[in-house]
Amino acid sequence: MQTQIFQLMLKISGVKPIVQDRDNVQCKLLLLSEGTKEEDFPEEIKLELTSERIKLKNYTFSTGNENLNYAEVTSRIIPPNLPSVASFETVGHLAHLNLRNEHLPFRFLIGQIIIDRCPLIKTVVNKTANIENEFRVLPLEVIAGEDNTQVTLKEHGSLFRFDYRTVYWNSRLQQEHQFIASLCSKSDIVVDLFAGVGPFAVPMAQAPQNAHVYANDLNPACYNSLIDNVSLNHIRSRVIPLKLDGREAVRFVMSEIIRHGMQRSAAAFNNRTNNISSQCVYRLDPKSCELDLREVRDVAPLKVMICASFRLPFDVAFDTQNIKHDQSDIKE
Repeated sequence: MQTQIFQLMLKISGVKPIVQDRDNVQCKLLLLSEGTKEEDFPEEIKLELTSERIKLKNYTFSTGNENLNYAEVTSRIIPPNLPSVASFETVGHLAHLNLRNEHLPFRFLIGQIIIDRCPLIKTVVNKTANIENEFRVLPLEVIAGEDNTQVTLKEHGSLFRFDYRTVYWNSRLQQEHQFIASLCSKSDIVVDLFAGVGPFAVPMAQAPQNAHVYANDLNPACYNSLIDNVSLNHIRSRVIPLKLDGREAVRFVMSEIIRHGMQRSAAAFNNRTNNISSQCVYRLDPKSCELDLREVRDVAPLKVMICASFRLPFDVAFDTQNIKHDQSDIKE
């Protein structure tokens, strides 16, 4: 019954749902959501109403914009025929929106509402186009607050610092970052080919995982922020930052493993790929690499993010003929 009553209670920011009765100081009133009807009550409450131990009465009070949250305010300023703008991504002091074309005439007002309603948000940006550049950097427009995209944030105990305008970051993947890191152990050698600023590499190298990580990203801004984040988290002895094309990074790491005589431990490692196109995976035989697919999250309607996990066969990892073949592909 308590759950049912809670669902019927008035929920407006800054307004208490239990107030003193203005007509009887010995009674208190439980304010109900507007439009609540008697048939909505639990059976126990209906019996109390019948016996008149509980009574219904009208109660009037005034509210202003200060009592409305971000979603409630935007629903009042956007035409009713348009979809609501209820969610945004938070990255440190920054809020990131993906507004539809029909919302763009209201973008500056929407941004200012976020600044007014969310005290920790100082900058609001909107994505202006699809990601089509080499480094998957978001094309952004500052629509409210300070023109400052240099952010600092903490994720599951890991500290990160970067310029959101020049790198790729997705706060909605924080659970995935933690989950993948939890699969690692001190004996693992991890190769993160598209490391970004280190959301996977940093927690993998931190306690209790303490894995040895080769973290690679071709974007100079990501690479510089990665070096900074490795220092911020005191894991320089366990993370080797690289700034290479993914193919060159694989060759470098394999040569390092061979040079140090660690083939056995490397061949036993479960290699996990992230943001790799089908062109990079099609050469592997699913029967020989134990391919496993897992849904990470829904990105958009009819668009799902998938994690592909596979055990890289020893003869694939250390086949010099394949390496030579890759080099000829590059020349062609």
